[in-house]
Amino acid sequence: MSRNKGKVAIFYSGQMCSTGYYVHRTLEELGFTVDLFDPFSAYRIKNKIKGRYTAYICVDDSSHYSFPSDLSPSIFWFIDTPFSFKLDKIMSRYFDIVFCSQKIFAEKLSIDTGRKVEWLPLACYPPFHKQQAQLKIYDLAFVGSLDKERLRMRDLLERMGLKFFFGVANCQDIGKIYSSAKIVLNLNKRFGLNMRVFEGMCSGSMVLSKDFDGREDLFSREQLVVFSSEDDMFEKISYYLRNDEERERIARSGMIEVLEKHTYKNRVEKMFKSLDALHLYSAGKVEPSTSQMMLFIILEIVRRIWIKSGLRGIVVRKFGPVQLP
Repeated sequence: MSRNKGKVAIFYSGQMCSTGYYVHRTLEELGFTVDLFDPFSAYRIKNKIKGRYTAYICVDDSSHYSFPSDLSPSIFWFIDTPFSFKLDKIMSRYFDIVFCSQKIFAEKLSIDTGRKVEWLPLACYPPFHKQQAQLKIYDLAFVGSLDKERLRMRDLLERMGLKFFFGVANCQDIGKIYSSAKIVLNLNKRFGLNMRVFEGMCSGSMVLSKDFDGREDLFSREQLVVFSSEDDMFEKISYYLRNDEERERIARSGMIEVLEKHTYKNRVEKMFKSLDALHLYSAGKVEPSTSQMMLFIILEIVRRIWIKSGLRGIVVRKFGPVQLP
């Protein structure tokens, strides 16, 4: 990392084990002094924090907001663009450097905005996700929220007579759960490249994932196993449970690959490499309009009511993630 260690302002909800949390902790581990701010405080405090930080880093926490153009150099890392593309397209104009975790949407944002938007996939955080157990007590593990489709899948796996962990867990236990399983199953939504791929591979267990855009750019079939249909998934579960040596060879190869290339340390280093080439990114940055600022304030009020009322959880469990405009 070419820049001298300094102070970084990071903007996200503060939620533990979110992408923002892992970036925050990684920056501290790299020797930066990090101050956390509520994204919606940026305009109120901008005169106090302007010029005081090496970088102003915003990590997607599902909220949408305006950001002062004079807090610079600024970075935004989009995570949920498949569910809020139009809003993310507006936000992308407020920052010096923009990353997106989904390859297809990084390309789409670049085309639609005329700005350079880089693909920066999610990653693993070894302190939580590294191999923590040698004994395989589960045939299969899936950690995640349970909607109607995933509950159906759990019932089908149960009928196979498998011993598995399937459901939510404390995020600090994910590495232990995954490393206790022969196979980590990634039941990914839509465009698919999520945290679970990297976290499962980091644990030292073999990951079986629905195929996703950009997979061939990241992993070979000797590092990650993918399926193309439900029947293919069940066939591969049965096959790799029977073939221990092949499964463990893939698991080890995958673990080595993510620990070398796909940790949050790698992602933060990429951010600062891009900061060193800031002149390539700055064209097209704009100050939010009053109407955009009001739009995001209204949307955030609705979002917080939606979450606190419990409606979001009910809808997601029944129908899956909700797509915003």
